[in-house]
Amino acid sequence: MLIVGAGPTGLALALWLTKFGIRVRIIDKLGASGTTSRALAVQARTLEYYQQIGLADAVIERGQKVAGLNLWVRSHRAARVPLENLGEGLTPFPFPMIFPQDEHETLLIERLRQHGVEVERLVELTGFEEREEKIIATLLRNGTDETSSFAYIAGCDGARSRVREVLNTGFPGGTYDHLFYVADVEAGGPPVNGELHVDLDDADFLAVFPMSGSGRARLVGSVRDDVAKDHEHLRLQDVQGRAVQNLKIEITRVNWFSTYRVHHRVAQQFRRGRAFLLGDAAHIHSPVGGQGMNTGIGDAINLAWKLAASIKDMSVDDAVKSGIMFAGTPDQVYSQMKRLYDHVGGFGHLLIMGQAGFLEHDETVLGIRTFAREVYPRIKQEFPDTAVSGVTHAGVAI
Repeated sequence: MLIVGAGPTGLALALWLTKFGIRVRIIDKLGASGTTSRALAVQARTLEYYQQIGLADAVIERGQKVAGLNLWVRSHRAARVPLENLGEGLTPFPFPMIFPQDEHETLLIERLRQHGVEVERLVELTGFEEREEKIIATLLRNGTDETSSFAYIAGCDGARSRVREVLNTGFPGGTYDHLFYVADVEAGGPPVNGELHVDLDDADFLAVFPMSGSGRARLVGSVRDDVAKDHEHLRLQDVQGRAVQNLKIEITRVNWFSTYRVHHRVAQQFRRGRAFLLGDAAHIHSPVGGQGMNTGIGDAINLAWKLAASIKDMSVDDAVKSGIMFAGTPDQVYSQMKRLYDHVGGFGHLLIMGQAGFLEHDETVLGIRTFAREVYPRIKQEFPDTAVSGVTHAGVAI
């Protein structure tokens, strides 16, 4: 399996496939992983995935829990919303978690290395083609082309994906006009207290995110239109505006500063033959809530067990296309799932789908409510580390 791109999506895919016993090569054209924080939020579902392979505790230990959201108006803190138990009763991880992307990548690389897998740096994909049920890929290393064959190729190589370019699939969407800035700073003042702070004044928008370590914070703010025209040469002092003053932040050092516009795009195809697009190569979003990184990791884990099943020659290529249909009585469905689990070596996450009110009386397809009553308890007992959820075709959660 060739994985192109060693960001969180590619690294998660490599780690899961390796855990399933699938040999992978993961390449990246950059000489080193990122050294700036970029994506921050790790959602509860991602922590649930990580719990399955013993990774969640390390993220929590190295990251920063966010206990509250503070709303500021006219230089005064107007309200505080507690967040530490936001998802209590719904997840083992009911709190928002901040874990910068550079540290996140470092942790995933460490775990991959423990399994004998190294990211191949300064290696670039120049092209590939599918031939005789294989992917023939051309890689550029030290100015020299090399050709290798793989069962599949996964494009985890970001918004400017070379894999997507070779597939020649569209990437429709657009870019919002407004310009924002992001800065990692060392600072003091009331908002640098380990919680999230947002200034709601009309003049400027500013959000202050906590980061692990004393006095560290991420600033995300809007850039006024009159300043945005020369955004390539902007510095923090050019854009911070009244919002920084309103929140009474005392910035002592700027470790990273950048401007960006928010994009929204979705690839017209996520799969063509033996090639797949994941993460930003497949879809890009507003960064609010860590959507990009977390959905990319979800892509990886969802695809990993299906690829493992296909590579291990279980004749379940349809699983890669969509999902596997388990048919028969509850005992038969349980036996089918047990066989697949034992062969693949585990599931990342099972999404059980049905058509509420219709499949209950079908002799060949087990209804989702029957599954919930008669199969789900056995699945949880047999596969305690597997996240299981259900949904009807009508979109109703079970």
